Amino acid sequence: MANGLPFFHALSGCDTTSQFANHGKKSAWATSLAWPEITETFIALSKQTSPELPDNVMDKLERYIVLLCSRTSDNESVYSTRLSLFCQISRLIDNIPPTRAVLEEHTRLSIYQAGLIWGHCLEKCPDVATASDWGWKVDGSKFKPKWTVLPVAEKACLELISCKCMKSCRGNCKCYRANSVCTALCKCRGTCYVV
Repeated sequence: MANGLPFFHALSGCDTTSQFANHGKKSAWATSLAWPEITETFIALSKQTSPELPDNVMDKLERYIVLLCSRTSDNESVYSTRLSLFCQISRLIDNIPPTRAVLEEHTRLSIYQAGLIWGHCLEKCPDVATASDWGWKVDGSKFKPKWTVLPVAEKACLELISCKCMKSCRGNCKCYRANSVCTALCKCRGTCYVV
């Protein structure tokens, strides 16, 4: 497990990478102990030298993040977990897992920190790749994290509109006004209004 600690530390949040909202080191560590298969992935990513992320590695990281956000979930993908958790009435949006695109960028940031920066910290003049290949973007004279390649959800996803109608979706109904079909997020569960 010690060989995977650099990547684990960077993934779960350090000075240069963010943590997952409301999930600090303690819960991240408990999740890795509950699912020990992730240790090999942490070890491999602590030594990664390419910004290309193999699918099998991302699939395992997705499962780890699903377990971090919902310990009893059977879901393998962050997308299905996002949907099921988002539809829970008491769940805040901050408490659902990130999209796969966000997870990929966060993984690149973590690999860069763990494998390329910390991994070469004892070398006199290390030859480290430029950060812009690893999830960072140049903004003037500063590097800033590239969070995702997806558009902002509220502008791109009208399905987030939901109504509180119980019987008939007309008049003041948010879905009706947006000329949108009701979804599982609506009180009517999408059964009363069709465009």
